[in-house]
Amino acid sequence: MPIAGLAVLVKPDQTDSVRETLSQMECVEVYGADDKGNLIVVLDCSSTEQMREVEKQLRQVDGVVNVAGAYYNFEDILDAPDEFESKRGQSALLEANS
Repeated sequence: MPIAGLAVLVKPDQTDSVRETLSQMECVEVYGADDKGNLIVVLDCSSTEQMREVEKQLRQVDGVVNVAGAYYNFEDILDAPDEFESKRGQSALLEANS
């Protein structure tokens, strides 16, 4: 299960509304905010694909200025090594043919 710690910068006058919106999103937890528009957000998703999608959704929320990753842990890759090896092999093959 992948986990990410994010710093989310929002327009200061929209901090409360953005915090409320993010708190209602699946696999999103808002751990803190300040009056300058900085939010500390943790994503605890079921897959890396879901995490990518949620991160895209965060960036589209009205009032969000920037989303910056501070920490990532991709445990699901360890749970599915064959899939990871397959993707890594495809990347190596693409690089070799470039």
